[in-house]
Amino acid sequence: MANASNRQITRQFRIGDKLAAANAAVIDAQNKTNSVALYNPRPYADPVQPLAPIPVDTYLPKEPKVSGTLSILDVASTAMGAYQSYVDMSPPKGDTPQTSGPDTSKDKQQPENQQPKEE
Repeated sequence: MANASNRQITRQFRIGDKLAAANAAVIDAQNKTNSVALYNPRPYADPVQPLAPIPVDTYLPKEPKVSGTLSILDVASTAMGAYQSYVDMSPPKGDTPQTSGPDTSKDKQQPENQQPKEE
């Protein structure tokens, strides 16, 4: 008997949930319709109005200087500029690490079988 009443209550709640969902869907459809039909935009009037347009500074590219021929001076100045930029980008000489290359110092030790030549 208790089980039958629980099933009846559960059935009533399921039906009630479906009816409430249908009512919510109807109300949602009405709200969407009203939001489109009753839309009345009122633009916000900005109280701060500029007196004049803000001036804009424009900087156009410079006109290129075109020479008919390249002079030796132009080529030399370009080469010196490239060399100077290379020198500026290279690391300072004092900071280069020492590599373990062949020893070129004069105070080398002579092998045992050879005697140093006296001049």
